[in-house]
Amino acid sequence: MKQLVIWLCSSKSDALAALIRQFSNELDAPVFHPHITLLGSVKTQDTDAYITAVENACSDCKPIEVSLGAIGYEPIIWRSLYYHAAPKDSLVDMHQILSQQLQHFGARSDNYFMPHLSLVYKEMEEQQQLKIIESYSSLLHHRILLFDEIRIMEFIPDDIEGWSTIKIIPLEISDSLSN
Repeated sequence: MKQLVIWLCSSKSDALAALIRQFSNELDAPVFHPHITLLGSVKTQDTDAYITAVENACSDCKPIEVSLGAIGYEPIIWRSLYYHAAPKDSLVDMHQILSQQLQHFGARSDNYFMPHLSLVYKEMEEQQQLKIIESYSSLLHHRILLFDEIRIMEFIPDDIEGWSTIKIIPLEISDSLSN
């Protein structure tokens, strides 16, 4: 049985990837692909059916221009340092569409869904988090990136660097974004 998660990614996220690598090197933390988690872990034995269901759920989804907000932090590994992501409503809508369409796989809507882009996965002391935020607070703040693909990832909780891409689903650019 595989644990799968759904990420919203940017095919052009070099600056974010470089920043994540920098934090990984400085903090001895794992490296991962820049993403916004749209749907958390779902366990399934039928990966092919899950992929098809995600493709169907995303068939009308368009790329989203995401603005990176302030850097936040929490005392949990998955949100130890992150950028707030906006527009929140569009990202919440994608989360709800996926959780509704994938209910028969055990997907659940998260009433506390908070769109964010993690910068590091590591347990850290609050003082260390605050020091990093002070040093990097203006870096990439208010940067707008086009998030234009859905990634279905195999999630291995104890092996972040072992996460692997199962499928990439490109989101089609509408006429309003391509002009």
